Amino acid sequence: MTKLPILVIDDDESITSTIATFLQAKGYEVAIVNDGDDALEAAGGGKYSIILSDIYIDQVGGECPVDRRK
Repeated sequence: MTKLPILVIDDDESITSTIATFLQAKGYEVAIVNDGDDALEAAGGGKYSIILSDIYIDQVGGECPVDRRK
């Protein structure tokens, strides 16, 4: 069974690293983004089936990266 690709977004690298390590151990394909601008670009690309995101990332002025998928 193919596992869904997951994007993990947070400006705290220790959080994204911990989450990614856990998910990768479960066999998921995981991408990490720690920067607001990169988060907006990655989330808007439509590549990921699941996005786990901090709800506020300073560099994007409070814009939610997940809103870009609409």
